[in-house]
Amino acid sequence: MMSTLNSRLKCGYLGRFLTRGALSVIATLVIVAASSLAVTSGPASAATVPTVGVTFNAGTSTFTATVNGSASPGVPTGTVAWVLTSGSCTNVGSTVLAPVSATNNASATCTVASIGSGPFTAIATYSGDSNYTPGTPGLDNATSTSNSLAVAPSVSNSTTVGQTITFTLILTGSTPPPNAQPGLTPSGPMTWFITGPTGLIPCAATAGPTVQVQTNKSAYTCQVIPLTVGTYTVVAEFAGDSNYNGLVATTSLNVTIAQATPTVTVSSSLSTAALGQSVTFSATVTGPTGAPAPTGTITWTFSGAVTACSSQSLLVASTNYATETCTITPPAQGTYSATATYSGDLNYASRAGSSGSVTVTQATPTVAVAISPTAPTMGQTVTYSATVSAPTGGATPTGTMTWRLTGPYPTTPACGTASTGTGAANVTTYTCVVLAANAGTYNATAVYNGDANYKAVTASAASFAIATTAPTLSLTSSPVPPVPSQPLIFTVTVSGPVGASAPTGNVTWSVSGPASTNCQTAGPSSQLNVSTYSCTLTPAAIGTYSVTARYGGNASYVSATANASAIVVGATQGILSVTSLSGRVGTALALAAAGGSGLGAVTYQVARGTASSCTLSQGKLTAGSTGTCIVTATKAANGIYALASSAATTVSFVKSGLPARVTLTFGYASSALTVADKNKLTALARKLRSTSTVTIVGYSQNNATIASARANAAKRFLQTKVRATVVVRTVTATTLKTVIVTTTKV
Repeated sequence: MMSTLNSRLKCGYLGRFLTRGALSVIATLVIVAASSLAVTSGPASAATVPTVGVTFNAGTSTFTATVNGSASPGVPTGTVAWVLTSGSCTNVGSTVLAPVSATNNASATCTVASIGSGPFTAIATYSGDSNYTPGTPGLDNATSTSNSLAVAPSVSNSTTVGQTITFTLILTGSTPPPNAQPGLTPSGPMTWFITGPTGLIPCAATAGPTVQVQTNKSAYTCQVIPLTVGTYTVVAEFAGDSNYNGLVATTSLNVTIAQATPTVTVSSSLSTAALGQSVTFSATVTGPTGAPAPTGTITWTFSGAVTACSSQSLLVASTNYATETCTITPPAQGTYSATATYSGDLNYASRAGSSGSVTVTQATPTVAVAISPTAPTMGQTVTYSATVSAPTGGATPTGTMTWRLTGPYPTTPACGTASTGTGAANVTTYTCVVLAANAGTYNATAVYNGDANYKAVTASAASFAIATTAPTLSLTSSPVPPVPSQPLIFTVTVSGPVGASAPTGNVTWSVSGPASTNCQTAGPSSQLNVSTYSCTLTPAAIGTYSVTARYGGNASYVSATANASAIVVGATQGILSVTSLSGRVGTALALAAAGGSGLGAVTYQVARGTASSCTLSQGKLTAGSTGTCIVTATKAANGIYALASSAATTVSFVKSGLPARVTLTFGYASSALTVADKNKLTALARKLRSTSTVTIVGYSQNNATIASARANAAKRFLQTKVRATVVVRTVTATTLKTVIVTTTKV
């Protein structure tokens, strides 16, 4: 048996076991994925599988674990872990390997204070290093016996992770001679040492010994729940009894464990939801009782256009199950089902979960009506906008909107019937365009008629008010110019804002003029935003006719007033001309005109030509020098004749030949005239005309001589027939003593 054991250890089942008089059996359990081979432990870089042996020094109660290396890669390093029947290693550094001189081996010792009586087992497990694989245990017993036992280990047929694995060890005692009584049945206790990917694990439950009647056999069991894929090594130690010494079972067992098939269930947080309401689906992946929690991901698929959740990692909820949730907002009315597909992991196969479902009913949207512009004026186009808003994530509302409109509309707007809207995301907008042509209050109620996903909703009414406004008045007359006995028409145009209704109502006329002021009224004549009114009269005489048109207003327009006037002109007169064409300087020329019509008075206007001081006074024209004066005659309107003017006429003035004005200045009255003075006066007198103006100024020394000075001056002109005005001025000093003659001639 030892040779068989050593050959198996060298093949890599457990490594080398050095025993002292004991039978060893090792059971190896391998758990693998469904599509893989057996899994072994140790780093991927390990090049060599070492053997591990444990020896016992009875004198000192010391166990020695030797890890046998090879020339290449050399001496093993690392540590060993000790498992003892009882107690612990008392020496420091019992786990650290130290090189064994002159070999490729390394060893560590464990000293136990007392092993007591009966069997004692020490198991050493190697940690491995970069060159050697770990986990190969070696063991030894501290006692031996001469009795022998047959060992028959077995394992249950469980093949999935999480299911209970039952190891059974049957001990067969001494075989009796033929026809003899049955042999003695082993009845001592059994200790189990189970190692796996996570280290030593205990039995979940043990049983035995179970004595088989009329035999020499006892059965012992150890139940283990493998939680991960890997290799499980089971060592069973029989403690011995009064008939048999203890032993350690060393027979190897290999069991392949397939992935467990989990159950996947899907549930919905709501069985019925309104459109736009969020619904949470939960997927639960459950393994066998006591199995590890599933890992991996859930992939969600839904009926309908829902892509809210993609692949998601599971959340651990307990020991043997895990959950994942997905929250969606169904976009439309109907029934939605969800399927969760589990990806699987090392311990569990992939699986699709059962479907969960939710029925989505119609939602109630919100409808709000807005007005643009917010403060409209008369004549403006106003847009009602009804916005139908669905819950976030809901389908775009469709269907029609019915408008209920009231107000002073000129005609019923076309959008009073159903209208369609334009949508984006979960919002649809419907519009209704109206014309605010009149003053007053306008109201609109929007009724959304609903669709497959949304219920019908009536929005709150929206309204706006248009105030009365002042129209624009324009008053004109025709024809231009008007004439007597012909119709004179005054027309007033009353205009409202563009787009507004026409200003209707009444216009009151007030007319004043030189003759009949009664008029015949007409109107209104309306088109678009304008109304026209007229007043027709026949003027009996020329002159100015003034008109006031007062618009009285209506429901949309306030009253307003406009004023205008028209001048009625007469018939054209005959040609008027100036007949006075020449005159003499210094002599007033009486102006005369010919032509024209009617009895209107003739007046003249004069403008300076080349002559100086062209002066007009009471129809007479004088000039201050030779040259021309420009004269225009105007004959006033009279009866049915209009005012007439002549063409500008040139009047020429020539020299008169005599002085027109003469001023004589004498010296003192007592002074005698010189001969020269007398000659001047005589020559002057001969030239003077009787119409000449002569001013005689005589100076006296004092007031006493005034009378004599006047008399002397007058006497000197007695021989002339010229009118003379004598002026005597008194001086107090010697001044003029001679006669100074100043004349003005033309």
